[in-house]
Amino acid sequence: MRGLGVDEPADRRTPDLTAAEPFDMVLDTVGGEVQGTSWHLLRPGGTLVTLPEPVDEAHRLSKEGRVRGKLVLSL
Repeated sequence: MRGLGVDEPADRRTPDLTAAEPFDMVLDTVGGEVQGTSWHLLRPGGTLVTLPEPVDEAHRLSKEGRVRGKLVLSL
């Protein structure tokens, strides 16, 4: 991750990610509930990239358009 420019990577298994500073980007490789909770970890202007399923627009819109969601498909 550091090779991609990540200053401080965090693992989702960290006990309380909500206590950390908001993140610029979250990479969701699990989906479902993990995607839902990931939206709350983003700073305004942040981006959630999801691999396993489409972006949940209800969660994205609940952030009042201040974050972006991207689905990355691997064919």
